[in-house]
Amino acid sequence: MNSLIGVLRLAAAANSIVLAHFVLALSGAASAHTTSSKDPGMEGLYEDGRGVAAIAPFAEFGEGLFFIDYVSGRIGPVISKADGFAIGNGLKDTKGEAGPLVPTAIGLDATYDGERRAFRKIAVNREPFVVAPGSVKLAGDLVRRAGIASKGVVVIVQGSNDSTRDVYGPWVYYLVARGWTVAVYDKRGSGESTGDWRKGDFTELAADARAVGAFARGKLNLGSKPVGMLGISQAGWVMPLAAQGGRLDFIVSLAGAAVTPAQQTLQLVEGQLQGL
Repeated sequence: MNSLIGVLRLAAAANSIVLAHFVLALSGAASAHTTSSKDPGMEGLYEDGRGVAAIAPFAEFGEGLFFIDYVSGRIGPVISKADGFAIGNGLKDTKGEAGPLVPTAIGLDATYDGERRAFRKIAVNREPFVVAPGSVKLAGDLVRRAGIASKGVVVIVQGSNDSTRDVYGPWVYYLVARGWTVAVYDKRGSGESTGDWRKGDFTELAADARAVGAFARGKLNLGSKPVGMLGISQAGWVMPLAAQGGRLDFIVSLAGAAVTPAQQTLQLVEGQLQGL
């Protein structure tokens, strides 16, 4: 994959709200990398006069932290060096460096693509929670920007296979920067959540997502402010089921299937047989 283009359109009541249009330049699959024990707690959300950036885990593309600039689309691993830190040129070649990354008293200095940026750190509240729909316990975080009133809640709904909250760092911080509270949780049977996603059907996964949304709405006392869901891949089937059984104001489906699960499975098997 050379690029990941996300267009988030959230429909609240009768109005269509364009939340984001961003391009993350990805140079193929990630090599594993780690940050040093000297890491001074750089993870978080940052801003300057041009826009917002984040340093976050992104488990789908490897271990450690990644630098994401939501304006330019620059994304690369945080590389630890003997004399400090650097931003990687891309996810495929973690040895290449786009430029140094220097923590400061108020945020960090980042140099890449021939330009130096001085970012201020944005205060973010992260509140752990546990929700128990039925016999499972779902562990997650409510993440919101400190000091401002929330616009509403976005619940992150997972794709297929196991999935922990660390996978969705770039989406979480993007939404939080714009005033949304994000409820992100470990899929049942992943991370700190109990149960087994292999034995849970779409109805049960939808109930999980609905329970997290209901918890967030009650916890934050949102009143008439919207609560919606953003999900990837398999979530395109799960989120409409969640909406049928609970109060939901919008759905954002990223790479969701346009056919039924049975049709997609038949297409997958056909492709596999043709490749033999």
